[in-house]
Amino acid sequence: MLMPITLVTVLELNRGFISYLNAQPVVGVVDRYKCIKNQKVPPLTIAQADKGKTFTVDSGSVIVLNLAENPSTGYIWEIEKTDPDVIEFQNSTFYSSPTYGRTGVGGKRIFTFKAKATGVVRLKLKEWQSWQGDRSTDQRFDVTLQIK
Repeated sequence: MLMPITLVTVLELNRGFISYLNAQPVVGVVDRYKCIKNQKVPPLTIAQADKGKTFTVDSGSVIVLNLAENPSTGYIWEIEKTDPDVIEFQNSTFYSSPTYGRTGVGGKRIFTFKAKATGVVRLKLKEWQSWQGDRSTDQRFDVTLQIK
């Protein structure tokens, strides 16, 4: 018995056209672009070295900010200025370095935000001892976020 030859041509986004001989007959079409577009977008991660930079993200995206901190000195990072109508603060967590049990060891302060509306916001933070007031500010950090 002779088997009919079926030629199927598939358009791949990054590879152009690929043809398959003796492929099964096509019973449905998958829009790979929509599949890729609907995948969960990884968060925008901003590091201390990104101070002063501008980032563009889509509305609904998660923004993660990593800053070095040593709370045993009394200095902690706090948000100084933002626009809660454009980005929404989610949480702030401190993670110590893996040298557990050592007094005075620093780590990372992780701030998480969600881009909730289109607009531009300048996110400013300061590392300070809050009970000492603004004169205790040790350093500042700022980035500009363009939400589209």
